[in-house]
Amino acid sequence: MDLVKCGMCDEAVVIAKGQRHLCDACREVEHELYTRVRTLIRENIYTRYTIRDAADVLNVDERRIKHLVDSGFIKLTLKGIQLS
Repeated sequence: MDLVKCGMCDEAVVIAKGQRHLCDACREVEHELYTRVRTLIRENIYTRYTIRDAADVLNVDERRIKHLVDSGFIKLTLKGIQLS
């Protein structure tokens, strides 16, 4: 077991080796946020969103959107964020 910082909220969390660095509360938030970002991108296919744009539209902290990029759920390209 390791003590690490949660990838979304920076709280200390104990995880087994090989597990993702997320606390239990943030696992649920991550799934909900991914669903919201996916819906935003699919409903606005011609709009290019940066991390900041998506965070502003969804009214969430930019770090949470960046976490989705860092975790591979979405990609950051020159054309903006895209689904992986």
